[in-house]
Amino acid sequence: MVSAFICPSQFDTYRSSTDPNDPGSYAPGYWRASYAWNAGTWWPRTRTWDGVFGRTIMDDKAVDPPLGWTKIASITDGTSNTLLVAECAPGPVLTGAPRTRISDCYDVAGVTDQTPYQQAIAACSAINWQTGPIPWGGAWRNKGFTWLEGSMWRNWFNTIRTPNQTCCTPQAQSSWWYIMKPASSYHPASVNAAMADGSVKNFKESVALNVWMALGTRAGGEVLSSDSY
Repeated sequence: MVSAFICPSQFDTYRSSTDPNDPGSYAPGYWRASYAWNAGTWWPRTRTWDGVFGRTIMDDKAVDPPLGWTKIASITDGTSNTLLVAECAPGPVLTGAPRTRISDCYDVAGVTDQTPYQQAIAACSAINWQTGPIPWGGAWRNKGFTWLEGSMWRNWFNTIRTPNQTCCTPQAQSSWWYIMKPASSYHPASVNAAMADGSVKNFKESVALNVWMALGTRAGGEVLSSDSY
């Protein structure tokens, strides 16, 4: 566990939980992180990685076009208007731990990588986090583990969901890459995030979806005013 990758807030429910019997506890034991990197809006929406981080290969197939290295010059929306990294509350190590609204991801039926994003959002919003199905029979709960791996489940987030909303993965496609995984925290109704220029801002969970999605793109051409968030 790397202390710098863990939120110091006492409200981060699962920030220090460990279990030597957990299958994720294998050597060298890379633990979870409380922060995730901006992978854009949602890959199925544009069929590209439109944020700052992304993949060149997905499900053993080459991404066309591949993202490659993201340079400052490629963030044409402006580094002050592009998210770099945000809080993303990790899930529990123990499979039987109590749920919270933001601790888990949920299987959502009827959504695939071909589903229009508005429909996908509505389906995810209809999930009851207290009773919703957790992937792989409830065993898939360690969101944010490990901090070492670059993937949507491990340590990226996307902006298809506004902060502190439920996280969902298409039930018919058990793929890392189609997860709708929002920024999240246990701070009251907000998350902290760093922009690509290095500045840190606090975002309310009530931020408008179109504004949040615009902040997730590096070259979307959206025009944002600072008072919109």
